Amino acid sequence: MEGTSSSEGAEDSYGFLRAHDDLFKKKIVQVGTKPYETPVETAVCEYEMELVAGSDSVNSCEFPASPFKIGFHDSFLCYILSRALQTMTLLEKARFTFQNSSSEIVTFDLQLLSFEEKHEIFMWPRSDRIEYCQTLKSYAAELFKKSNFFWAYHSYHRSLVLLVLADDDDEKLKDVKVHLVSNISLCQANLDCQNLQNPIANLSKVLFIEPNNVKALFRRGKHYLAQNDFERADADLEKAYALDPANQAIVEQRKLLKKKQQDNDESTASAMAKFFQSVPKL
Repeated sequence: MEGTSSSEGAEDSYGFLRAHDDLFKKKIVQVGTKPYETPVETAVCEYEMELVAGSDSVNSCEFPASPFKIGFHDSFLCYILSRALQTMTLLEKARFTFQNSSSEIVTFDLQLLSFEEKHEIFMWPRSDRIEYCQTLKSYAAELFKKSNFFWAYHSYHRSLVLLVLADDDDEKLKDVKVHLVSNISLCQANLDCQNLQNPIANLSKVLFIEPNNVKALFRRGKHYLAQNDFERADADLEKAYALDPANQAIVEQRKLLKKKQQDNDESTASAMAKFFQSVPKL
């Protein structure tokens, strides 16, 4: 696999930035065995890695230790390693070059010593795929607790994609999908509190399926309030309050809404008064 490093991609319907296949350049140094067998997602790999050229911000200790399980990412370096290993065959040695988040070029040698031979995830029995989705969901929750919002977002999204592709109408799975979309929106809001378009869109998807989802109503109302969209914020927060009047977080947001509305009204009235005072009398 060869390509140029890139940090740009296309957003999907959940606002997730999909990575291109050109994350790195690869040059094979030693051809491996079993040319048509490579590690797949969830495979445990043993490898040797040496950093050839890097920067002050990257060193070999920052890469995950061997053995490494593909599919569980908590950093960009972890993701790079995972993607690199999936291009390799047994005992292959290759040199990889990529661009880090600081736009610095990093080069490392990697040799795949061993890996679990597994089928692609889409060939697994249904029960195993669902179990893996739940595992990813739990992994994402742990990352979120550590404020690792982007990679929590990444794992929630991967779990959701696998459930959607299962094309299953199971009511239990529908609840899991709703929970995943809700958590994706929460990650998005934490990643960029100035751009709430995607979180609001995902919460709207949740509310389309579950119109009385209090958590989604509260979060969407809070986001509308942050945008000074008082009418929509009021509609969501009033409905959330009607469903759960004892929820203190909702009570506090309603108070904040009323204060912001009052401040806005006073500011508008003051501006109008100044305008009319400046108009010459006929």
